[in-house]
Amino acid sequence: MATFGNSALNARPYSLSGQEFAKPFYNLVTGIVTIGGPMKIPRLLPHGPNFFAAYQWTRNQTEQDETGLVPTDAERTGDLATWHEMLIDRFVGTPEDDLLDRLVASPALAGPELNFLRARIAERRGDLSQAATLVTSCLQELPGHQAYLDFAVEIGAELPPRAREIAAERARAAGYARTT
Repeated sequence: MATFGNSALNARPYSLSGQEFAKPFYNLVTGIVTIGGPMKIPRLLPHGPNFFAAYQWTRNQTEQDETGLVPTDAERTGDLATWHEMLIDRFVGTPEDDLLDRLVASPALAGPELNFLRARIAERRGDLSQAATLVTSCLQELPGHQAYLDFAVEIGAELPPRAREIAAERARAAGYARTT
């Protein structure tokens, strides 16, 4: 036995407004195979046992529309600056301030992004020397990172040599772009 269903066999949906709508797609196949009966083998099993075997399968395809949030390009590339800014704005100077300390102590976070988050927190708490030390270490790993450069200049941190060169090149290029 088999049953079949397919949206191609359906009429189009009725519309009160007269607007045409696409038919939702589906495809359904169900099959059943059954075999059974007495097992009689002359001279060996003249009154043998009965046996029975059955198999059923279903194949179902249904079209569905699902909605969800698509991450921005910055989120896909791992730019967490917006998220960090939200955490700093929400927690620095509040009773939940210790949550930030626990976050930056997490072994799951590492690298210059973590040091930059620590630098931003130190700056918000008024510890400019710690913020300058941390952002300088970030710039030693990623000397061309614009957010790190901007923050270092904002708090008066000393730029590592390569970061200083990159900042000077960008300043020259920006000056050239304004004159043309």
